Amino acid sequence: MEKMNAITFAKTGHVLGVLTRASQADEAASATQVAEGGFRLRDSKGNNIIVEIPEDEIRVSLVDYDTRVLYQPYLFALEEGKPVQKTDASPPNLDVTLNGTHITATLPNNVSEPTDVWCQISGGGLTEVIVRPVTIPGTSAVPTDSATEELLLGAGSYKVAMFAPEYAVAVFTEMVP
Repeated sequence: MEKMNAITFAKTGHVLGVLTRASQADEAASATQVAEGGFRLRDSKGNNIIVEIPEDEIRVSLVDYDTRVLYQPYLFALEEGKPVQKTDASPPNLDVTLNGTHITATLPNNVSEPTDVWCQISGGGLTEVIVRPVTIPGTSAVPTDSATEELLLGAGSYKVAMFAPEYAVAVFTEMVP
């Protein structure tokens, strides 16, 4: 069976891109081979929003060739080594809000158990990328779809990549006043 390399966000398994190799086709490439210094990810809507995922946040896995993943990798995440299609819920349905003192992550639906939504933030006055979870504390008694945590940021334009369970990667720009 033909194989391809799935380049993923290491913390969640969301697929960032894929590649096939004629040589060493049955060996996974290393993160350094495919993204030395970082991986550039652009939003799926063609809005020219580009975020750079640091090399140490990337994992590469060898998976069975799947044309769907090759054409639209951002819609998939690896689960048990296999690509699984996720729901495409673009902002404002899937959203991160930055206000300078806090970060708020919002999902389209309530969750009934604690759920980590990983956010990568770059731009503004940051000298290094921030990668952190926002935990939505859903419980079966009180389901919720969002959470807010402290995050100090200066004024400016930030690029955000949001990695939420069950949803495709969301990439967008957020302004902090």
